[in-house]
Amino acid sequence: MQMTKLAFFALAGLASCGTGNAEPTSDPAHALDPMPADPVQPPSEPAARAAVESIDENLERLRALGVFEVRDLIVARPAEAPNCYGLPCADSAPAPADLTARAALRLASLAEVAEGAFGAAYAPARCIERVDQNLQALRALEIIEVGAFISVEPANNPNCYSLPCSSDIEAANLKNEARAADLESIALAAQSL
Repeated sequence: MQMTKLAFFALAGLASCGTGNAEPTSDPAHALDPMPADPVQPPSEPAARAAVESIDENLERLRALGVFEVRDLIVARPAEAPNCYGLPCADSAPAPADLTARAALRLASLAEVAEGAFGAAYAPARCIERVDQNLQALRALEIIEVGAFISVEPANNPNCYSLPCSSDIEAANLKNEARAADLESIALAAQSL
């Protein structure tokens, strides 16, 4: 847990490439029920059902951004589960459906925050150098399985002896820097989740 906090503090101290819309949208039409403070109290039934039904859609929303690989939703299991043959030991432990609903609600929040932070105006400041830190910050949230950064490779050009021309390399570098800026904006905006 300490490493997670350190990662967030390290990110907060970085000079952000994203300077625009890095906060989650406050549109009431997109507002989600917050997760209950009491870990035993299940989320509200309509919000939970809607979030669970939208898991695939929310994963696709994140994939559509094309910034990093989005694999699958992470559903936390109670810590005592391995001691009780893979089942919760205590009667007070949340039911698997409640754990899935909570994970789905966090996923919906992440998708909302990521879309709000994506494409924000940025000043290129070598965000590409912080890609690994920003991916690690998203992994530390334990909402989804985060894969690699999706980078653009320069295409081979027949005008340059079937190798990438310098203009192709420069264009790919600019696109990668813009994606790295989007990644950093998303990582910073998602810290509150």
